[in-house]
Amino acid sequence: MNEIVQSYVSGKQFMGTVLVAQGDKILLDKGYGYANLEWQIPDAPEAKFRLGSITKQFTCAAVLVGILALSGVRIDGTSPAGAARETRGEQATETP
Repeated sequence: MNEIVQSYVSGKQFMGTVLVAQGDKILLDKGYGYANLEWQIPDAPEAKFRLGSITKQFTCAAVLVGILALSGVRIDGTSPAGAARETRGEQATETP
């Protein structure tokens, strides 16, 4: 397995950490390339990475899904079955 991953590393197609396990037995746990290119810090299974702003979009989506679930609105925009629908002119409101 190491040779297969190393071929991608040599071709500059992969840099990262690989963990392969079967049941409780770890078959491969190794870092390849650099965890930080600028400072040439080698990658390793113990390497810590700054996540920065990449997680904000996932947090936002999770909060939105939670708000929608609490309000009874499904993600597809529909209301639960049996919800009454009142219409007044251009406004439409739904009550549970």
